[in-house]
Amino acid sequence: YTELGNFFEPAGFMFTAGNSEKEVLMGGEIDGTVTFAVDIPGNVDCEIILHNTDRIVCTTNNEPMRFTTSEPGAYWAEVFLIRRELPFLRKARKPWIISNPIFLSGKNNPL
Repeated sequence: YTELGNFFEPAGFMFTAGNSEKEVLMGGEIDGTVTFAVDIPGNVDCEIILHNTDRIVCTTNNEPMRFTTSEPGAYWAEVFLIRRELPFLRKARKPWIISNPIFLSGKNNPL
């Protein structure tokens, strides 16, 4: 994964996909019905966005993400920090982490 901006230490960030047979990390390939999991380090005000190739499939705020699917594609996660900035301490989204993809193949998915 890539960490942008050095706002917080990203140690502890995890993006995985798993089913009853196996679990893969970023860069891996899996098939069937899987659950994607995105875990963030510590107590951070953030938004997690899960993409399948070029579209958003799930978002969460301030909590780990779990998303179950059998739709093939290249899944990747983005994490944005929510920071308060002047003027008026408005909330602003700042890019923090972009994961490498996990590939969900269609070879064992039912038609």
